[in-house]
Parts: sequence; C-alpha cells; structure tokens
Amino acid sequence: MMIPAPRLRIGVLIIGSLYWDERREEWRRSRLTMREVYDVRARIRYGRRSIGRDDTYTMVFSEKAAEGQVKVVRCQHDISTPADLNVEAEELWGAERNASPDGSIASNWGCVALACNGSRPIPAEVAREWANRARGQSCYGTIPHIVGEGSAVSYEGILQIARPVIVATGEPVPIDLLIATANKPTLTGEPLSYATPEAIAAAWRSGPAVRNDRVKYFRNNLAHGISTFEDDR
Repeated sequence: MMIPAPRLRIGVLIIGSLYWDERREEWRRSRLTMREVYDVRARIRYGRRSIGRDDTYTMVFSEKAAEGQVKVVRCQHDISTPADLNVEAEELWGAERNASPDGSIASNWGCVALACNGSRPIPAEVAREWANRARGQSCYGTIPHIVGEGSAVSYEGILQIARPVIVATGEPVPIDLLIATANKPTLTGEPLSYATPEAIAAAWRSGPAVRNDRVKYFRNNLAHGISTFEDDR
C-alpha cells in the first residue's frame, strides 16, 4: 500500500508591500488565507534602492540588523510535492514583479527563498528538487552583504534567517514551510555598508519621489504593522 506524501502547511513571510499594495490584491485573494496572519520577528531593514519607486529604499533581509516586525500569511493550499511548491513560488514571484507568473522564481535583483520550520522535515523529493532548481540560477547564494553577514539566501535556495517567532508569544509560527522574496541590497563604500537612516529619508525627499509620494511605502508599512529597528531615526 502506497503511503501518501504528507501535506505541509506553507505560508509567505512578507516584509513589505506584498502585504498591502493594491497591485498585489489579486494574488493575496487567490493564494493567501488573510484570516490567518501572524506578526513575527525578523531581521530586516530598508536596504535596496528601487528604480520602480523613484530610487527610494525598500526592504531586505539583513543578518546584522536588529529585529523588526513582519508578517507571515498562510497560503490557501498545502503542499506535498515539488510541483506544489513551485506553483506557490512562481505565484509569489509574479506578485513581486507585478506581472503574471511566467515560470520564473528569480532575477538578477532578487529571488524566492524557502525557509523550513524545523519541527517537520521537508519530504526529501521536495527539498532535492528545490535545491536543484536554485543551483541553476545565478541569484542564489550571491546576494551582496556586509562584513559579518552571510548571503541572505544559500545556493540551495534556503533563506538564511533565524526561525520566525510570533511577537506576542515568542512561540514559533505554526506553519511548516515559508517562502519569501529576498532582494539584493544596495551597498556602497569601502567596506560595503547599508544606507544610513538619513540617506534613506533623503531619498524620499528627492524630486520625483516627492511628486509621487514614495514615502507612502514607509508609512503603509508602519500602518500595517511592518517595522524596522531604524524607523524612529
């Protein structure tokens, strides 16, 4: 008798506008369970200059950042096969790009990464196929970082962060697998460093960013409970 593959709960670790941007509403409606949302701790910062936001800063994972608060939202469909995981990753990457899914999960500026709960092992086939897919793409394992950090994502496509815990209780989030988009930070100087809070604020005060009210990215994050250790500065 064949034993069916275990069904694993999967969710999305969201560190920015995927949670609130109206352009991602269809993805949230069709793929996520918005009634199962967790506020969790994660090490994040404003670290990537985005051309699409008039060269202002968006969120990245950063091992050297202090903890901030982000969201985990459970997906509507559990997974048990590599194909199931690929569907959720491709849908997420489509939402990140504000485009229809096209079978991709990475580009030269970021990628979808996988994080494991730890209490339930990933089926060997799922882990193997995910790693094989990641190894074939240049973004994995090559995300820039400062001295004292490692790349935010491994060559096998695994997000290199501490296991997320719920802010209110300190308990691990009750989801077996997480996926997230990890984008490349904009680092400058020698040695490489992240932008200061002053530089981040100054970018929101520049010409096109002012006209297009790009600081609303920061304000909307705060309004929806997404915050970093540098927000007050």
